Amino acid sequence: MKHALTPLPTTENPTGEQRKPANVGRKKGFRPWLLIWLAFALQVAAWVFWVKLASKHPVQEVPLVTAQPIPKKP
Repeated sequence: MKHALTPLPTTENPTGEQRKPANVGRKKGFRPWLLIWLAFALQVAAWVFWVKLASKHPVQEVPLVTAQPIPKKP
């Protein structure tokens, strides 16, 4: 079992110097898949909003007026 204060593994570079791996201590970048999930969640929220709005305001049926024929001039 490793102790919590175990030193980080090191690597040797061509000059023989010991150094830490490049990814140690670096913050993780913003993951692109997070943007995809955020866009998906916003799209779902927009659809829920529009469906709820449409359910409260149903389409009204408007009777069509039949056009009167234009009288011919004699």
